[in-house]
Amino acid sequence: MNEPEWKFKCSGRYAENVLYQYGKGLENEHFCHSFVVDPWDKSYRVHDVFTDDEIAEIKSTSKKTLTQIPDELFTYLKLYKKATTFQQARDLLFTQQPWNLVKFNITTTVTATATDSLRSSMYNIAHELEAGDIGSEERSESWLIGRIWSVVDRAFDNLLDVKVTRGEKTSTSSSTRKNRDQIPQGRDGLKRNKMGRRLDMIIRRKRFEVGGGEAGKEQGSNDTKIMRERDLKLPKALKDMMSALVINFPSKVSSDIVITDILQYDKSIALNWYLQA
Repeated sequence: MNEPEWKFKCSGRYAENVLYQYGKGLENEHFCHSFVVDPWDKSYRVHDVFTDDEIAEIKSTSKKTLTQIPDELFTYLKLYKKATTFQQARDLLFTQQPWNLVKFNITTTVTATATDSLRSSMYNIAHELEAGDIGSEERSESWLIGRIWSVVDRAFDNLLDVKVTRGEKTSTSSSTRKNRDQIPQGRDGLKRNKMGRRLDMIIRRKRFEVGGGEAGKEQGSNDTKIMRERDLKLPKALKDMMSALVINFPSKVSSDIVITDILQYDKSIALNWYLQA
């Protein structure tokens, strides 16, 4: 383990040492083995890993706030609350809006492109609702990704250097970390590269990964698959992405850099974000 760097002001202890000692006693994999800290992880309190003051300090360190939705976008979104029938929703979809008067292209203002993307998403969802089987148990995970959660992919359309890939793609950041100690062929034959973690969605900016996501049909927050992907798979994969950014851009990556995971289950969505402490 490298020299610890995160020293708690309230106790003088180092976060890395606490996580290391806790991880040594665990029989099963936990994201603490990747030195990922989630201050809302109940096990820290149950097993007295961190004190209440330390958890409070973790929560307040480099605290981030969500960006506010632009007023124009929020105003347009609220219009749909008044639509109580499919026909009213369709009428609203085809009503001329102020941003329609702006010459549109993919690099138009963020508000204009976001609002256009929102309208496109509303149209697709309205179509699926009219079909009447959006909540059918027969709908597979791949159907939900292709027909419902494609709205997430379109949110990145105006970011020219950002691409979203789908379909159990392998994380290159995860693969790089797993093969970092690969040695050249010599006395022993060269081993095959280990594969990185597979994610349902990977967000890339140019050649670097800056986010990822998982999708599924489950609904309950305590479903085993959701818990495994939310509390283990995604945190460890995003830690690899953050580490790759730190290695490639050591002078630029700071606590201001945030990478995000997106959980898409059934018809619900949740975001979690990670930063370099």
